[in-house]
Amino acid sequence: MNEKYLISIIIPSYNRYTKTKKLISNFVKFDSKLIEIIVIDDGSLDNTSNLTNDFQLINFKYFKIKNSERGFARNFGLSKSSGLYINFFDSDDLPLNNHIDVA
Repeated sequence: MNEKYLISIIIPSYNRYTKTKKLISNFVKFDSKLIEIIVIDDGSLDNTSNLTNDFQLINFKYFKIKNSERGFARNFGLSKSSGLYINFFDSDDLPLNNHIDVA
């Protein structure tokens, strides 16, 4: 991964397509040169894989793994990240409007 971002947003998700989609939608408004969004699908049985169709962004990465629990999914996401800073979000979290503020 050659691209370096300021912040890697890592989101583990298990059967939470709608909540994860809402969370990602909140990050889309931030500058795509500052952040990368990494979703780790922790073996979901719902339509979480549809996120790849919903968000065809250069700064969006989706990985599906065998269900291994949230901690493993977070660490897997960390291994795939290229950000200077790491920010973990659960799929039902939402960022504040000033969550990423660069002076």
